[in-house]
Amino acid sequence: MIAYKKVLCCMGLLALVIGGSNGLAAAQKEKFLKIGTASQGGLWYLTGARLAAEIEKAFPGIKVSSTTGSALQNPVRVNSGEVQLGLTYTPQASSFYYGIDPYSKGKPHPNLRLLSVNNLCGYTFVVSKNTDIYTFKDLQKARISPAPKTYSVHVTTKWILEHYGITFESIEKAGGMVTGLGYSDATGMIQDRRLDGLANVPAGPMPHIMRLAENPGIRILPIKEEMRDKILADPRFKGWIKMEIPAGAYKGIDKPVPVVGLLEVFVVNKDVSDELAYTITKLIYESKPLGDIYKTASERGFPRAFDISLASKGMVIPVHPGAAKYYKGKGISIPPMVK
Repeated sequence: MIAYKKVLCCMGLLALVIGGSNGLAAAQKEKFLKIGTASQGGLWYLTGARLAAEIEKAFPGIKVSSTTGSALQNPVRVNSGEVQLGLTYTPQASSFYYGIDPYSKGKPHPNLRLLSVNNLCGYTFVVSKNTDIYTFKDLQKARISPAPKTYSVHVTTKWILEHYGITFESIEKAGGMVTGLGYSDATGMIQDRRLDGLANVPAGPMPHIMRLAENPGIRILPIKEEMRDKILADPRFKGWIKMEIPAGAYKGIDKPVPVVGLLEVFVVNKDVSDELAYTITKLIYESKPLGDIYKTASERGFPRAFDISLASKGMVIPVHPGAAKYYKGKGISIPPMVK
């Protein structure tokens, strides 16, 4: 771990961080960086804010801001240059890069590059214990929030429900309700008994789910083995894997819950300099302030965040050359990419 206070005072140490004495001059040509995250108050927004602070410490001449966004939007914004970095998931990164549903089919977006593989995230559909909902099939008449339409979890929920013979339209026809609320509003409605459940894809225990676990109490709907096989055979779930929400993740969750999961990644515009991309990759994997964000998650049995051993599993699009240099130095091979 590099002592960043010394980095600010010593150009020589800064050169060590970026792997070359010309790195500072090259990186400072990029005066402003934006990081696309998610809604304020969530783990992604906090991750972006802390990474922004770490980058500014390493490169005092660069101003970095963390902006709101979503897993669906961020690849689009990074590709266009609206933001230079963005958080998303492996399926969204791959689908956008290669031009696959839910993005414009047959139209690849070649400006996108992979920077880092951060977390393993489990699809989590939470319902109130006050309901009679125990399985996904029980959602046929339920009042649910699969998150706003701009969130990838909204699309994921739609696809998962299809495997159970349920659509958003069939829920509403049966007297249920489908609403695209943010997590805070949906949590309040569940506590007021005006909503039955919500969907999320967290890398650790989310504050709003922890609130629901306290009041009114929760269940996490399982995806059993046969259904997991069917879902993961669906081409739309390329990049997803089998995993479990660990026992003790939330109050009342006393045994592991089988679900499907995916990898959270940082993507970057290809025009970000190699030196800057190298340093940011290093900061992501080695910065204590970033790792501390997910300390509670690891204490509750979730997979460790920023585990470089996951990196090769998340390389679903070409890796930025600066990030590739960092991986090479750590002995991580870059798989060949289909252009």
